[in-house]
Parts: sequence; C-alpha cells; structure tokens
Amino acid sequence: MSPFAQWPLQKDCLAFYGSPTSRGWEASNLVVIKCPWVLRYEGKPVKGIRIHHKCAFSLKRVLDAIWDAVGRSQAEIDRIGMSTYGGSFEIRDMRGGKSTSMHSYGCALDFDPDRNGLGDKTPAMDKRVIAAFEVEGWEWGGHWSRPDGMHFQAARTRAEPKRLALAGAPLRGKQGTIVVDELAPNHTKLAPYEVEAVQRRLIALNIWPGKVDGIWGNKTTGAVSTFQSWQGLPVSGDYDDATRDRLADASLKPMPVAPARADTTVQDLRKQGSQTVAAADKGRIVAWGVGLFGGGGALDKLGALDGMKGALDKVASVRPLVDGIADLGGWLISAWPIALIAAAVALWLLYGQVIRRRLADEVSGRIA
Repeated sequence: MSPFAQWPLQKDCLAFYGSPTSRGWEASNLVVIKCPWVLRYEGKPVKGIRIHHKCAFSLKRVLDAIWDAVGRSQAEIDRIGMSTYGGSFEIRDMRGGKSTSMHSYGCALDFDPDRNGLGDKTPAMDKRVIAAFEVEGWEWGGHWSRPDGMHFQAARTRAEPKRLALAGAPLRGKQGTIVVDELAPNHTKLAPYEVEAVQRRLIALNIWPGKVDGIWGNKTTGAVSTFQSWQGLPVSGDYDDATRDRLADASLKPMPVAPARADTTVQDLRKQGSQTVAAADKGRIVAWGVGLFGGGGALDKLGALDGMKGALDKVASVRPLVDGIADLGGWLISAWPIALIAAAVALWLLYGQVIRRRLADEVSGRIA
C-alpha cells in the first residue's frame, strides 16, 4: 500500500478529521508534539507543534528522522531553515480561495516561509526534509502547480500525488526512520584513527559527529551528510572521494552560526528550561552557601551535587569537568575553614565554566 493512502483526500478530511468548528473539537482532537530541535515562531522559541492526534505519531517519526539525517545538529537545522516555524493549526480558508485550509484540521504545518513562499517555483526546502515527510505519506506543497514550498500536509490532493524524484533517496528503516546510504562502503575501509581524524575535522568546522571515538556511527554519518549539504556535494553520508578532498581543504572556515542562535544568552537557556544550566545554577548556590556559612547545615547540601551529575553529563563539552566537581565537592566536607572558603570559590568558578560551555554548545549547535 502506498504510504500516501493512509491519509484522506482533501475532500474527505471533514469525515476523517472531524469538524474543527464543532464544540469541543479542539480539546478532543489536537495534541502537542515536541520538536527534537529548537523551533522558533516569529523569532521566539515554541514548546511544540499543535497537530491532530491522527497524524501526531507520524509527524513525530518525521521530525526524528530529519533530526537524525542532519546529524542532530541544531546548526544544520538553522542553516536549512527548519528552525523557522510557520505554524500548524489555524481555522481559515485556503489562501486565494474559499475552500477550507488543511491547517483548519490540524493536519498541515509550514516551515521556513520566508524562503518558500506561495507561488515560488524554486523553493529552498531541503530534500532530506521532503523525503522524510514523503516516507510517511505526507504531501509537500512544493510539487503543486502553484508551489507552496513551506507546506506539508497529511492529506492528498489526488490519489497518487507527485513525489520527490531523487536518485539514491533515503530508505524506510526498520523503525520508520530515514537511513542515508545504509551500506556506506567507503567509510568501512577506514582505520579507527582515520575515523577519529574525520570526527575531529568535523568538530573544527562546527559540525557535531558525537564522541571522537574512531567509530563511524549514525551521528558521524549524519554529520558528514550535514557537511555535504553545506558544501553542495551529493548527500550520501559516506566518506567518498569528493567529501574527503573537501574536508582536507585547509581554507574552509567553520560553518556559520545562524544569527538568531549566535545571539543566544544564558538567560535564554534558563527560559528554555536547560537542565544543565539549572544544575550548574544550583551548584553555585551550594558553593556560595558553603563559602559563606562554612560547615554545618551548608555541608548537608553537598548531597545535591550527586543529583546534579546526571544533568551535567548531558552536555558533551562539560563532561570532563563533572568528575572534578564531584571530587572537589567531596573534599569540601573534610576541609579546614580557610581551605573550605577557597574550595567553595573554586567550585563556584567551575560551575560558571559549565554554564559558559553549555552556552558555547548551544551557539555552535553541538547539542549532545
């Protein structure tokens, strides 16, 4: 069965999704799906995408597949415009017509509207994004006679709508995910130290491949795909000759950071609910209390350090600091008063470094 067949024709959406103007319809049918990357609407982060429950799980698979295809790189998401959200549910007519918009049923959503305007015959939507939606049967508006490149919908304009014609298109994996060049014959010939060199080079270019461990896993494949897309190379996720030669180009500058991301502050991270920043803030409060009040009740708070370790471990660049924080926190218990104050100051500074590194990870797009 065609993946498109799971979604109704536009004329049948009222029967399939229900009437959005009926009493209680929104509360009964709409759910919020959290996006795996930072998504912004009119420049402000949004908590999730409001969508009809009948297509919600499909959308979640699409978003996860896109996230994997770009190597889980927020910087690449920013570059291809997928962090710019154009909205989903909205009761209205189709633009330029009187028919009910698919947005009214909560089965449509828009991305990167500035570069994919209605009627633009050369939309800028990334092919990995289109492929991820089409694997789940969603229809892309960029195929229409009057293109709407920002638009994706879980509804059909015809029985078999046009699909992306892409040689070597991503395949449907066992879990419904997008797999880029599953065999990857070239990188399998690399020795572990050569894989490490590729991983370090990608990091130097602001592209996050996961741990530098000499193992070519899904994150490295995704990071190479990001590099290939950035450089205008065929996107395979493999270490082909063109990719090798381009990576070796010493004149390459790091991949630029999107302006909205470059302006991120620590306060923005706090508002977004960063667990790492929250844990570091709590650690600084503990350090301040120990330094100010010395032993007794303040030392009892040191047990909080163990609880914070899990949150701090989530950010790759702060992991080398975590053990030092834990060791220093434990030593505070037995320190003499003067040494206790000095150690508390050191702990305060160390947590400040954690916050700065977390911010650097956010700006560069290296979200672990």
